[in-house]
Amino acid sequence: MVYIKSLLFLLVPHFLFAQYTTISNGNWSDPNTWNIGTPPPTWGNYTVTINHAIVMDVSPQGAAWQLLVNSGASLQASSCQSLNAWGNAIWLNHGTISCYTMSTPGRVENYGVLEVDLVGSGYSNSVWINHYGGVWTSQEVRIVNHSVLKNYGEINILGNSTSCHSPSSPQFLFAADSLLNHGAITSGDLELSANTTYFYNADSASIASNGYLDITDGTTMLNRGSISAQGDIYISESSTATIVTNYGPISTNSDLFNYSGVEFYNYGCDCYVDEKGDVIINGSFTNHGLLENHGRVRSSGSIHNYGNIGTTDCGYIGSDGGSGALNNYNSATLFGPLVACVTLNAAPSSTVAPSVIFSCPPLASCFEQTVLLDLIRFDVTKRSAREVNLSWIVNQEEKGTQYFIERSTDGVSWSTLSSRQYKNKQQKYTYIDAAPLAPLSYYRLKTIHPDNISLYSEIKAIEVPYLNVSIYPNPSDSYLTLTSEEELPAPILYNSYGQQVDVPIKKETNNFYIDIRNLPSGLYLLKTIWSKDLIQKL
Repeated sequence: MVYIKSLLFLLVPHFLFAQYTTISNGNWSDPNTWNIGTPPPTWGNYTVTINHAIVMDVSPQGAAWQLLVNSGASLQASSCQSLNAWGNAIWLNHGTISCYTMSTPGRVENYGVLEVDLVGSGYSNSVWINHYGGVWTSQEVRIVNHSVLKNYGEINILGNSTSCHSPSSPQFLFAADSLLNHGAITSGDLELSANTTYFYNADSASIASNGYLDITDGTTMLNRGSISAQGDIYISESSTATIVTNYGPISTNSDLFNYSGVEFYNYGCDCYVDEKGDVIINGSFTNHGLLENHGRVRSSGSIHNYGNIGTTDCGYIGSDGGSGALNNYNSATLFGPLVACVTLNAAPSSTVAPSVIFSCPPLASCFEQTVLLDLIRFDVTKRSAREVNLSWIVNQEEKGTQYFIERSTDGVSWSTLSSRQYKNKQQKYTYIDAAPLAPLSYYRLKTIHPDNISLYSEIKAIEVPYLNVSIYPNPSDSYLTLTSEEELPAPILYNSYGQQVDVPIKKETNNFYIDIRNLPSGLYLLKTIWSKDLIQKL
């Protein structure tokens, strides 16, 4: 047996020799709770360490005072008590803090549970950090001036009335320097208002508003995670340009407004296959600024363009599957090779570039999926249970024409299987895919003409059953049998480090017998290739 030992070093910020340290459960105001027989003052600079369950029956305050709540300890307000500071305080929570308000120009770091009705930091230079594993619940949060909020855990801003506080709208107001989210933030109405310099939503992070979302006043926003709102989304104008760069999904169950002074850059679709810029609007979309779209923008209602919408390479915009209107008003512009699945209503003095493609490609592709004019037919049929035959017939060909067979698992992201060159007057071409993708393979034909114009066939899909393979016994310390309904190539064995392990393998018909008697105990991966990898842990 192989054992792996790991050492985890956890650095926990703490205050050595705190002036006031709890020695038992009790009330904050009770002298018997504290190591020196007197509770902390309500002024000045002092240090406090909480190691027990403490009832906060007063409102602790001071200047640059320091508070540490250790793991397993708690600080619980008896009614509507608050934590306040007017200096550069440092508050670290590894346990539980529950109170009415917290307000400080200093630093607050949460590793545990933070339950605060109102976070109302009107000070400059405050720093709020919710670490991995930290759960912060409030009814209202207002962080303003030159402050920073970093979230790696979970923040819930519920917007509910309590016995101590009735929140106002927006329930989450951030009008400070930087909001950096690497975790999950859920709130009621959310507004990034004046003074918000930078707003970053990281990969796998999420921001969900149960009301409206307002991004305004010169904010620079970079989204790689997901952003959603039940209400309207406003990307608002200001004297300083608001710049939004989006690589992730953004959705609203209502309307989206992109105002003048806003530059909105969206990346995804088949234009940027590694990105996920998909804007879904379950209402109408109104644009007064710039939308440079390299991904998808889909609206179930009308699209009203008073500014500029387009792309420099490719992009898709759609309204209600093509039946919805795109109203291009006076002085508005549609530009670039934008695929527009809309019914266009263009004002006389508006501009629509001839490169804009009015088409509704399958699966909202960002490229035009026009049936080739010289393509008579494109057939995709089963040749056997796991072989697909592709054939196409063309009417006329130009010398230098190239054909590319493309395959996909989802009809959005494509890879090239093979290509065919122009053959004088051949007109009929075939290709056999001997390893189609289970459970569904999508195919299309891409044609590149001598003038470098690319056109696509319609997309065809065909069902492909998974290969029936079994491995037994598992676990085993002697022999392993791999059996399949069809012939497979010899399997390959890997150890837990990803290194290939050579073992004796005997083949009989569709069975493989693998001798693992000389292998040390551990975790191994057995890999055999058909149309996709089959990986079995031993």
